[in-house]
Amino acid sequence: MDAANVPEIAGYLMAFTVPVLVLYLDGKEILRKARMVHLERFHEQIDKIYHAI
Repeated sequence: MDAANVPEIAGYLMAFTVPVLVLYLDGKEILRKARMVHLERFHEQIDKIYHAI
């Protein structure tokens, strides 16, 4: 979601920089990356989490 379009969500999610990628599992935040996000590493982290569940 674009926090600029819904500014109250930025405060709620504590997303004060761009970009912020947040992964939730069962309503709990399990991964957060911000600013300089290395997409390949982010994908690897998601794969690890996926295979662990």
